[in-house]
Amino acid sequence: MSRPPLSVLVVDDQVHFPRAARTMLSTTDDFTVAAAVGSVAEAMELLARRAFDVVLMDVNMAPMNGVDGARLLLQRPDPPLVVLCSAHAERQLPPLPHDLDVPFIGKEHLDPEVLLAVWRRFRGS
Repeated sequence: MSRPPLSVLVVDDQVHFPRAARTMLSTTDDFTVAAAVGSVAEAMELLARRAFDVVLMDVNMAPMNGVDGARLLLQRPDPPLVVLCSAHAERQLPPLPHDLDVPFIGKEHLDPEVLLAVWRRFRGS
């Protein structure tokens, strides 16, 4: 790897997924889980102070869900790559809006190779 690891922010109101993501992504030099927060509001506060390359955002959160959170993040100048995630299969979720150009990865399918492929597809590097 010729570049520094991509910094990842995990946004999920459940404690298990951020821990699992940190453990799983630590198996590679491509990513580092730099922070985890439990809501979109906390993510926005953190993003005002520092940048992240990737945001893994749970779809099903309250009070703001991940789809609305992704919309908010994409309005930022130079937004991170937002990846929506869920423990539910994509077919079990309401359809993602067509105008929201963000990838979806089921939590059970998230691994470093999948995330790196998504990064390359959306960011080209």
